[in-house]
Amino acid sequence: MSTFNGVVAEFPFVRIDYFRKISDKPAPLVCFLSHVHSDHLQGLESLRSPFIYCSAVTRELLLRIEKYPHRMNFSKGILEARKQHYGHLAKLLRPIPLNTPTEIELTPLKRIRVTLLEANHCAGAVMFLIEGQGKAILYTGDIRAETWWVDSLTRNPVLIPYACGLKTLDNIYLDTTFAVKSDIYRNFAPKAEGIKELLEKVEKYPKDTIFYLRAWTFGYEEVWQALSAFLDSKVHVDRYQYDLYKALTVRSHGGTGFDTATYLSGFQLGNGFVPGCLTSDESVRLHSCEPGAFCQTMKSKKSVFITPIVTRHGNGVDVPEVGAGGGKGDLYQLHELELPDEITVQRLEELLSEHITDERVLSQAKETLKLAFASRHRALSLDEFGLAEDADISLKDLASMLGNIRRLSNRNLDEETSADTNSITFPYSRHSSYAELCELVQAFRPKEVFPCTVDENRWDESVSMESLFAHLCSGSQFVHDKHLRDARGEILEQESKRIRYTIMRDTRRQLQAMGSKVHFNIGPLPHDIDQILDDHSQGSYETTTATNSQSTREDDHEQASNTSSVRISEQRNEGKSTPVAESASQELICELVIGSQDTDSEVHSSSTSNARINRLRAFKAARTGTFDAWNEISIVSAGNNHAEEEVEL
Repeated sequence: MSTFNGVVAEFPFVRIDYFRKISDKPAPLVCFLSHVHSDHLQGLESLRSPFIYCSAVTRELLLRIEKYPHRMNFSKGILEARKQHYGHLAKLLRPIPLNTPTEIELTPLKRIRVTLLEANHCAGAVMFLIEGQGKAILYTGDIRAETWWVDSLTRNPVLIPYACGLKTLDNIYLDTTFAVKSDIYRNFAPKAEGIKELLEKVEKYPKDTIFYLRAWTFGYEEVWQALSAFLDSKVHVDRYQYDLYKALTVRSHGGTGFDTATYLSGFQLGNGFVPGCLTSDESVRLHSCEPGAFCQTMKSKKSVFITPIVTRHGNGVDVPEVGAGGGKGDLYQLHELELPDEITVQRLEELLSEHITDERVLSQAKETLKLAFASRHRALSLDEFGLAEDADISLKDLASMLGNIRRLSNRNLDEETSADTNSITFPYSRHSSYAELCELVQAFRPKEVFPCTVDENRWDESVSMESLFAHLCSGSQFVHDKHLRDARGEILEQESKRIRYTIMRDTRRQLQAMGSKVHFNIGPLPHDIDQILDDHSQGSYETTTATNSQSTREDDHEQASNTSSVRISEQRNEGKSTPVAESASQELICELVIGSQDTDSEVHSSSTSNARINRLRAFKAARTGTFDAWNEISIVSAGNNHAEEEVEL
């Protein structure tokens, strides 16, 4: 799924595939849309300007996409339904023919040149080559960079200068869905091989077998065509899907750029019309109608389900395709529950608690809510729970519907795990393998690569652009890597500070617990310790001398002893020790102990001098390694028989 925020550093006035407002960025002067998958449409529903450039097919599909976002009205106790579409963009969407360099005027003094290139992903999907002001970038959107496709790009007249080194791309904004060096995602079977495997399996079934292809999103148009031609049968789709692709036929009569869709929806030939491979006739052998609303043929006859997968493990286990790379359910009229904020989620959880008595089901329903809220568009698909109506329903009915999660899961599981003879899988990834991405980058050797699909929570150097593609680039700076490293640095710095403050607080408690045995002033805690540790009881630690009440010292001593023993144990555990923790501990010993060398009485001047020496020796010894270094100066614990040096330390 795309995580790209739409901003192109080389052209900051351009926005691509993300249309929400970004607080620290200026409003765009021009927008581009690569294709119609939902993870690339964020913010389009409320966009009013500027113009949006795309392919002709993308424009026609987008204008006919319908979704039904639902909103909870707690005051009325109902789930409100509304229809969402993109019809308001009709005057803003401007199609550009493929492979045609097009100059776009942004201001009287600012122009860019844009070329749309086939992306090998789904109907209407394109890449954007943007040039201007001495800069050039290639934004891929979603791509399948098969070898034949990369070869075709290097022969494209517009890209030849970049392929042969006469010009250099400043950046490739790359679809990195499967950009990882693991064996699973390193190599994928070409789509043609996947279709070949599918046809060979289909051929083994009787001539009257009914097949159902799980085409859950845009991108399986070529599979429809191959099956239709091979079995000499049309493909039945539901009315919504049929109207989507039929619109391409109507527009193709008076425009260009629709050639890739004619085999789906048909075309005019002289005075006659040649139909495409899609049909609304339910009596055919091939079906891709909406699941959950099967036609009569699918309901009355046993069918063989065809499911595309990404690839297979070396042991033959399938890597599922559904949901991979985003766009799940885009080919259906989705019903979604909007989850705009945490308050809405909390109130819905309370509603579920009132109406769901099964603890396991309740827990599973709440977990489903949390996952939906954590997703990029913060919405829960209601189609999976059986909602097919566009009318309002009560919140009580909504809770009952969400409570059916176990029954629906079991039903889907039974369907998926039916006998092998009733199920076919075939490899057909719509996104590139790592090896394919390397082939694309190597063909153009850009200065750098910027990833468009990143899981920042799991990011590490193994998936950095430098690690994956530096050997194929002409430059050595990778902006996105630096951004994530800086972000990680801030996190580590905050964690380091938390560790230091925790040790400081615990050490202070320990010193206070020692009472009159401490012959120096204990310095104050940092002013921001409450904020860092989220500790709202700092006041109980603010005594600055060793004259605290005995009861406070005893309470603090018990807690500090437990905390301190755990932390010292962690420090001694070499396998878990970190430089940050050790450095913080050493600095704090210096701050809290060595830095407080004044005594309260001349009586202790001699012992204080010795203690000072012992403290310094202990501190220096600790800096050479772990706290085990204290053993070198005989500062060890022996039950109640504490050495003078240990007490002072």
